[in-house]
Amino acid sequence: MACVRFLTLTALILFACVCPFTVQAQDIQLHAVRWPNRISYWQQSGFVEMVPPLWLPTDLSIHEYVRVWLHIPAGEKVSVQWLPDQKRYTLKFPPGTVADRLDGGENQIQAMFTVNGIADVRGAKIAADGKTWWHVYEPVPGESSKWLRGYAWLRTGPAGDNLAADSLIKLYYPGAPAKAKQEMAVFRRLNQCGACHQVNLPVPTTETKDGVSFPETDADGFYQPITVLTDSMTLVNDRPWDLNVDDPYVTVWCGQQKAKLTTQDHTYRRYSCPHQAVPIGKLDMLAALKHKDAHALGVCAARKYLYEHMQEDGRKAFAASFAECAIH
Repeated sequence: MACVRFLTLTALILFACVCPFTVQAQDIQLHAVRWPNRISYWQQSGFVEMVPPLWLPTDLSIHEYVRVWLHIPAGEKVSVQWLPDQKRYTLKFPPGTVADRLDGGENQIQAMFTVNGIADVRGAKIAADGKTWWHVYEPVPGESSKWLRGYAWLRTGPAGDNLAADSLIKLYYPGAPAKAKQEMAVFRRLNQCGACHQVNLPVPTTETKDGVSFPETDADGFYQPITVLTDSMTLVNDRPWDLNVDDPYVTVWCGQQKAKLTTQDHTYRRYSCPHQAVPIGKLDMLAALKHKDAHALGVCAARKYLYEHMQEDGRKAFAASFAECAIH
């Protein structure tokens, strides 16, 4: 899902957007939200983890994890649209759909306190009128660790995201010391959710100038769900430690040649291609499933959830991916 708190500052500059304030709090309908601070609550609430064919990168120094959860209302169906210019299908989720990106780890030292467990939840909900609502939940300094708190707001543009950031910063940085200024600035940049989550972004061909790459998006600006429906995808490299190196069923390519792996100081491990080309990873799904690989089984579980909530034309469009997992 969304950009999160622990990206490097150089990578964040890409997503910064300096805009004048043209909206008021009532325009974005800002309201407080609260959610239990435990991963199991997502599953108990009917969410299913969207496990992509490639592992998402992490920060080994804090044993970080990034997980994306999706909830589609009962009886509602995902539709598909053909994008002729990109020669691919995209997904369109029904009203009531919620996608949440969880970021957590151990001993994550922040300006206000140290976080163990869930550090940041950023997500979106599609309203009945088709509009998108962003939301952010985090632990609040000085409050019970049992809860995550934050705000939800209507997607209106960069100025609206910046206005929501004002309230979030007041909540997460009460009486902030001088050392918190840089972290607060990073938080504000990360709250420009719409800068990343644009609708139907195509598969990138080159990395950004900061060496960052992300996959294509769907018709709601989500990254993860559509990657579930393929065996290969753009390598996400917004963190220093690539977990795909340890997966015997994943290979990473630069066209017809293997991608270069650079390792440094036991905390940096990343694939790269010449001329800033984007590395593409591929999961050998059939071999992985033959050996009952847990990662591949997770991908299939996500595909099954999408299949069960997909219109018939979507099932046909992604028939090959469903067939790999014996879903019919």
